[in-house]
Order: sequence, then structure tokens, then C-alpha cells
Amino acid sequence: MVNIALVNHDGLVVGAKPRSAITPTDIYHAVFVLLITPNKQLIASTITGGKLSATAVTLCQPNESAQQAAARIATAARHHLGDQFYTSPNGRKQYISVFYGIASPGKKGHAYELIADVTARDKDCTPALQFIWQSYQHLLPVAGMPK
Repeated sequence: MVNIALVNHDGLVVGAKPRSAITPTDIYHAVFVLLITPNKQLIASTITGGKLSATAVTLCQPNESAQQAAARIATAARHHLGDQFYTSPNGRKQYISVFYGIASPGKKGHAYELIADVTARDKDCTPALQFIWQSYQHLLPVAGMPK
């Protein structure tokens, strides 16, 4: 069974638990990867309920850096955008690390959508993706941005 790293408000590991044992008061380190196409569009994953999310998301394991976790879920995740504390609308607290990379859309059958501006699609996106977009859009090489 894989353990998930539990962290404090500064992102420092303070313990570990199996994912099934995590409680609403536990803080874990979530890693979000945004993949951007060469045409400057975000490859957004479609998750349960039809919401759009980051291209890939994972939770850090004990003794795993955010960079290692990002590389585990997306080899193109080369650029670290930042780390910060995030509280979701349901009150769940996370320490998040955000990475991006340039990649082409994956194989057919993977549920994704190409979007140029998350802000224009707010109602379709998860609160975490909205927060990440608001925090880091200016650093992404996406359509309409000067990169």
C-alpha cells in the first residue's frame, strides 16, 4: 500500500498515511501538472462530473520531492511555477506545487479538452484549476499571453 506524505502549512513533511486513511483535517502535498500544446492551449483533463482539471494531479509520497512526483505523472513537466497553500471550497487544505510542460495531446480515448483561457470557462473548471490559473496564468505560454 502506498503512503501519502502529510505536511504542515509550509509544505514540510510531518507524517504519512495510506490514502484510504486520510481524514479531512490532514494536509497533503498535491502536485498539479499543466501541459500546454505547441499551439498554446491547455490540455485539461475531464474528470468525474464533467469538470475540467489540470492535465495531471498526484499526491506526494513520503521521501518524494514535488519534482519527482511531477515527473512520475508527466515526463514533460519541466517548469516549476510555484508552491502555495490552498484551501478548497469544501474546506480541505492542501499544500500545492504546480508545474507545466509543453506536449501534444495524448492518445485518443483519454478524456481531455483543449482550452486557451480557463477564465472564460470558469464554470466548467474545478476550483483548484481556477485557483492555479489565477495564480500562474501570467507565467504560462498560452494563447493571448506574451511568452
